[in-house]
Amino acid sequence: MADAVVSHLKNQNTVSITQFESITGKGAKAEIDGITYFIGNKRLIQENEILIENAVAQKANQWGNEAKTVIWFANTKKTIAILAIADQIKATSKKGN
Repeated sequence: MADAVVSHLKNQNTVSITQFESITGKGAKAEIDGITYFIGNKRLIQENEILIENAVAQKANQWGNEAKTVIWFANTKKTIAILAIADQIKATSKKGN
């Protein structure tokens, strides 16, 4: 999934980040222009007591029920965006019994 995100964003403008911290099993946090941002799973957002608006939570639940992986983006106060990634079965995958 990380390869898909990197591939999609490779032609986008970049920004300088500082204070990058990888948070095992949850995501990462970093500063951009003195503002802390988080990217990762819902647990990361909840553990940092970041506001999740009802509409965002409902959409994330819908995507989760569709077997999509939800990536959360937030600052220290609220969720800014969510993104869903689906891993499609390849035509070359072996059929199970």
